[in-house]
Amino acid sequence: MLNFHKILGGRITGKEQYGKHDVCYVCISDMHLGEEDSLLTNIEGGNLESSKPSEVMVKLVDCLKEIIDENEGSKKPTLILNGDILELALTKTNIAAMTFDRFLELIIKEGEELFDRIIYLPGNHDHHIWELARENQYLKYINRHPS
Repeated sequence: MLNFHKILGGRITGKEQYGKHDVCYVCISDMHLGEEDSLLTNIEGGNLESSKPSEVMVKLVDCLKEIIDENEGSKKPTLILNGDILELALTKTNIAAMTFDRFLELIIKEGEELFDRIIYLPGNHDHHIWELARENQYLKYINRHPS
């Protein structure tokens, strides 16, 4: 992984700063939240349990916390969700959304937020997000250019 802090020569703008060896970015991909075969989807006794996160999801977030807690600076890292975070191709949208909600609840607890910001880049399994964005952009274009 590229060390952007080093590339920038240690120049950070704003009040908060990263320490010399701090984690500035966390990049996660291919979580496929909601997929029944995903360890990150909470399946108990063969049934989806969407009211709480899976044990593996909790452990993943615990690992992220442990890594981030090692940062010396005051600035929190940016989380990059890099494609296929949701499984919208092979499962129902509400199951994927509820599983994603459990993940968000773990990483953005009020007062205990792990990240400064989150960047979401859809992949081919969360293509519905691309479609919504494309349709929304087209509607905005039409509204700006009435015939």
